[in-house]
Amino acid sequence: MNSEMMEIMEMIEMLGTENILDMLVNSSEFQQIFSMVKGVITPFLIPILLMGVANCFFGYKIFRVLLAISTGLVGGVVGIVLGLACTDMNVAGAIFGFILGFALFGVLAWFLYQVFIFVQAFSTGFAFGFVVGSLLAKLQDFTLAIILGVVLGIALGVLVIVFERPVIMAITSFKGASSIALVLAFLIITNPTNFALWNGLLTVVFTIGGFLFQYFFKFGNAQAVPMKAAKVKTPKMNQPVMNQSGMQQPVMNQPVMRPTGAPVLLGIDGLYKGFEFDLNRTLLFGRDEERCNVLYPENANGISKIQFEVGINGDNGQVYVIDQYSTYGTNVNGHRLETNKAAFLNNGDIVMFGEGNVFKVTY
Repeated sequence: MNSEMMEIMEMIEMLGTENILDMLVNSSEFQQIFSMVKGVITPFLIPILLMGVANCFFGYKIFRVLLAISTGLVGGVVGIVLGLACTDMNVAGAIFGFILGFALFGVLAWFLYQVFIFVQAFSTGFAFGFVVGSLLAKLQDFTLAIILGVVLGIALGVLVIVFERPVIMAITSFKGASSIALVLAFLIITNPTNFALWNGLLTVVFTIGGFLFQYFFKFGNAQAVPMKAAKVKTPKMNQPVMNQSGMQQPVMNQPVMRPTGAPVLLGIDGLYKGFEFDLNRTLLFGRDEERCNVLYPENANGISKIQFEVGINGDNGQVYVIDQYSTYGTNVNGHRLETNKAAFLNNGDIVMFGEGNVFKVTY
């Protein structure tokens, strides 16, 4: 038996591993089996392809939803483990645990958005750094791997907070491109030895294409953002006009018709200087296209995706403002607000945020 194995090993060494692999994959038997496997697997690849396209070209747009779902699934797994442990391996306990964990983690990820994108970015950076560090240490000492993982994790977490849009666009474009390339490479190749080449090329092409599509085509440039913000203004806001640079500016010499004593937020300085916002409906200030009805450019310094909420309290009729976990804070009369805690505003109070954005409450 040993002599036969030695002969086989000598034959493999003589022919070369690559030549043997080419002979195998080019055989008619292998091609027939490969075609059958491809036919069976292809229907299951369609959802992966569609999800990849959504991630690659619309990743930033749907990232919050995807983050809530993925975090919810993690919570569901935790819930299953705890449910089985607390109910002596009862299936009903596992199902209840999954539902509860999914709902809890999903809701937390949705409302504590910046916390969870930091956590996700940190885990991604840590995993990458740990793998690289382990390979550098030849899997003998994991100290370097842990240190490198923590450093890269923190770095990526900070990047995604400071440069949220481009970093998330890059991450989602790459993830989506990886899925698209995996599926397309599998479908178009006839020789599995070419899979890695096609997969790599397609990943690069779709990553670049997806990022450019998200950055330029779908969202436009930062100069266009205030124009969209003006479209969702209240009817009592000053009507904007176009200046020579194409930016919208408020009309300063037209009176604003409103009921006497109706509370408004008047722009004193910043992008919306001269604009008046009717506070009879709730307003969200920030950079989030989907949720904010007073929108700032993506490159606006010191302004979070959702900076603050302002409106009228239905119980006592007072104007209130709530800082929505903004990174740099919201100030009223020079004092920084506590996050997620309502502060009531009086006539003449000044709200400040970002770089030079000042509003005044008037009745």
